[in-house]
Formats: sequence, C-alpha cells, structure tokens
Amino acid sequence: MTIDWTLLIRVRERHRTLALDRARRERVEAEARADQVRQAEAALEARQEVRSALWSDVASGQPGGLRMDDLRNVSAWSRRLDRQVAEAGVVVERTCAEAARQQARVAEARERVRKAAAECQSAVRMSERAHTDATRLRELRFEDAAEEASLRVWSTSREEG
Repeated sequence: MTIDWTLLIRVRERHRTLALDRARRERVEAEARADQVRQAEAALEARQEVRSALWSDVASGQPGGLRMDDLRNVSAWSRRLDRQVAEAGVVVERTCAEAARQQARVAEARERVRKAAAECQSAVRMSERAHTDATRLRELRFEDAAEEASLRVWSTSREEG
C-alpha cells in the first residue's frame, strides 16, 4: 500500500484551515454576543436609574407633601418602571446565557483547531519518516547490489585465475 503523503498533508492542512476559519467566525460571534450583553446591562442600569430618580424626585419634590392623585400617578409609573426593569433583567439573563453558549462553541472550535494542527503535524512527521525509511532502504539495496557485484567480480576473477 502506497500513501500519497503530499495529498494527505494537503487534506490535513485544509482541515486545519477550515477549523481556523470556523474558530474565527465563532470568536467574532462571541464578541458580538459580549456586545449584546454589555448593551443589555446598560439598558438595565438605565432603567434602574430612571426608577431611582423617580422616587428621588418625588421625595425632594413638593415641600408640602403629595396629593393622593400625585401619589397614585407616581406609583403607577413606578410599577411600569419595575416591569421594565424586570424585563430588562430577563433580557440580560437570556443574553448572558447565549453568550456563555457561544463561548462554549468558541472553546470547541479552538479544540478542533488544536486537533487538526496535531493531525497535520503527524502527517508531516509520518511523511518524513516514510521518506527517511525509503532513502535508507534504497541505500541498503544499493549496498547489497554493490556487494553482490563485487562478489561476482571476485568469483569470476577466481574462476579465471
């Protein structure tokens, strides 16, 4: 069985290149997910600040106190803000989970790159070993042929002489 080492190395290099490309794409996607997490956290923080500012404004607002209608309006607005904060919190949790899954895909892609690179290096080493073995075998055959030719010459000269 003969192995086309050049072809095997090219195939392994192609697998390594594909794994590298996939890892790059996964890394870009992970960066995008991280940006989404930062944006979701910023939106959550902004909503929390609005909610805090509402009650700060109410507390420092009217020196005589609040009328019942004002308190109802502020309370209703506060409930809306609470819902928005809760929804933003859910978005942050979901976005963080998606980012974590993406990071796992990045790790898997990196592992595929490592395996593909190892397979490529292994193919190169096997090719070099096969080349060295073939060279050594040719040298041995050449030495055997030279020795056999010397023996024939010697045996011929002995028979003649």
